[in-house]
Amino acid sequence: MAVTIQVGVIGVEIIMPLTASNGQPLDLTTATAMKVYFRAPNTTGAVEKVAGKIGSGKEGKLFYTTVAGDLPVTGDWRIQSRILFDNPPRDLWSNIYPFIVAPNLV
Repeated sequence: MAVTIQVGVIGVEIIMPLTASNGQPLDLTTATAMKVYFRAPNTTGAVEKVAGKIGSGKEGKLFYTTVAGDLPVTGDWRIQSRILFDNPPRDLWSNIYPFIVAPNLV
């Protein structure tokens, strides 16, 4: 079941747990860049945003906090994260997760 967020919401923290191929949390302590990509309904492109790690990064969770203009339309959205490491060089992508942006009453 997809998560539901209201249209236009500001300050909501979206948390993405990441796992390594062995099923353990992905250690983000040495990550050099963490990004999330949002894809709005009926579009083919994605908007890139800078994400942060929770705690030391060993927990394998990154977060992004919504700002004005992030979720301007209702419908079925998608989100994906990308983590970059320098040593050793790695470029890791998460699964793509759906979420719903719902309308408000007013």
